[in-house]
Amino acid sequence: ECADCGRAMAKTTYKTKNRKVISYICRSYRAYGSDICTRHGVKSEILEQAVLNKLNEYVAKANVEIDAIKAKVSTRGTDIKKQEEKLAIIKQRKRKLFETYSDGIISKEEYIDIKSNYEEEEKQCKALMEVAKQEEQSQGSEKMAWLEHLQKYHSIEKLDRGILAETLEKIYVKEDSEGIHIDIRFKFSLE
Repeated sequence: ECADCGRAMAKTTYKTKNRKVISYICRSYRAYGSDICTRHGVKSEILEQAVLNKLNEYVAKANVEIDAIKAKVSTRGTDIKKQEEKLAIIKQRKRKLFETYSDGIISKEEYIDIKSNYEEEEKQCKALMEVAKQEEQSQGSEKMAWLEHLQKYHSIEKLDRGILAETLEKIYVKEDSEGIHIDIRFKFSLE
């Protein structure tokens, strides 16, 4: 797609002495000329190589991202386990507190005061556990599925329609005084 006018790029073919060359130019330029948009001409082989390079970078980033998500999920699991252990300790302390009160070692006021502190700690533990569990479940489940799907590609040597349809959202071709720039947008951002 042309980054300036938003129209699709038009495929053009021409022959040189030795071979047939395929390139893409802005459809607005092709239909209406330079009054509407600039040419934005890019040869097919240059475009394909740019997409291939970017796609391989994307797949490599996906592998790094998978490792990072797995580490976060592991940390969340550890956090949940710590909170479960803390909760068990609080429950044990509450039982001992009741025994201490029943034996007449502490007054009713002290029992109520200490018990309310334990209950507040218990509530905080449960809240932290719930947050950690939600984060663990939502830790990019859609994103994780997408990333794991990308792993099947490893290192891509040749583009095909299936890979492009699965991974790319848009390819923008921009032209300025420095030349042609190709901006590739993926269906799922790794940023």
